[in-house]
Amino acid sequence: HLVSLGVEFHHDATVTGLEFDGRRVTGVTVIERGASTRVTADAYVCALPLDVVPSVLPESLLRWDPSLSGLPTLSQQVNWMTGVQYY
Repeated sequence: HLVSLGVEFHHDATVTGLEFDGRRVTGVTVIERGASTRVTADAYVCALPLDVVPSVLPESLLRWDPSLSGLPTLSQQVNWMTGVQYY
């Protein structure tokens, strides 16, 4: 259904960075089939493991939104987390 609405999925792609222009996310860099690719979209969902998120967020985004500043510290404390996530 989502594909019929124009959603594009990137299977087996590894996110290596988010691009932020000081106001909004403008793109995502992924490794796909061994090559680095820039992906752009109208909207983005960051559904990554918590311990991966800080490595892809640019410092400018962490400074822009102080509520994200604790993610690097929190990501070091995931060994106790278990459960199921539903999106």
